[in-house]
Amino acid sequence: MNHYALYGNLHSVWCYLGIGHSVDFLSLPVGDSPVWWMPRVQRTGRIDRGHAYPVTLLPLDLPLALPAAGRLLVAAPLLIDPNFERSVLLLLDHDEEGSLGLILNRPSAVYVGSVLPPWEGRTIGTDVLFSGGPVADDSALALGLLPGPFDGPEPDGFRRVAGPFGLVDLDCDPDSALADLEAVRIFAGYAGWGADQLADEIAEGAWYVVDGGPVDVFAPGSVDLWQRVLRRQRGDLAFVATPSVDPSLN
Repeated sequence: MNHYALYGNLHSVWCYLGIGHSVDFLSLPVGDSPVWWMPRVQRTGRIDRGHAYPVTLLPLDLPLALPAAGRLLVAAPLLIDPNFERSVLLLLDHDEEGSLGLILNRPSAVYVGSVLPPWEGRTIGTDVLFSGGPVADDSALALGLLPGPFDGPEPDGFRRVAGPFGLVDLDCDPDSALADLEAVRIFAGYAGWGADQLADEIAEGAWYVVDGGPVDVFAPGSVDLWQRVLRRQRGDLAFVATPSVDPSLN
């Protein structure tokens, strides 16, 4: 697995490189400013997230919900890209330069201990990697949860993203990292969007933006998170959780 550390104004993303190796963090600058997530390094048009599927979507008549770090993206039923079908993502960052998130409901068949032995048995719910998205899927990111309410300094090896959520340095000692955290989950890869790309997809009806919490972000892999998140929404959005077999009726 590859290990990237990309620095920016808000926080760092830590990924793991080379099992058992000590690796320095890298800063990848673009122009005069550092960047903290990989898609910004490649500024030539839209990011290819691995799909070439035509999507015909009909946005629901819903109040506008703006994407922001810490909010959830829920795939619309007619989003048929296999990378994102019925997916629920946690946004880690969203600004004018792009967006980054982790798919929450894609447990893999790969055990954490097979690629990150020091972290075996340390993740919540299930001891497997989750597929965080199609970008850099040979790298790993650890998402941690602070106990709440938490008003103290950030624990060593932890960088807050939004609310109680943050990224954990996988090079640090697991015992030290977990001493101040309530939960950790490790993801392979992530999802990324270029400037205005996510906003365009939301406007097309590909995604719903909703609020979420730790019960969603660290849900057991066996839970139908897509359906559960949608069913608790108000109005028409709750009915999306039980789509018709005929997509034209959704």
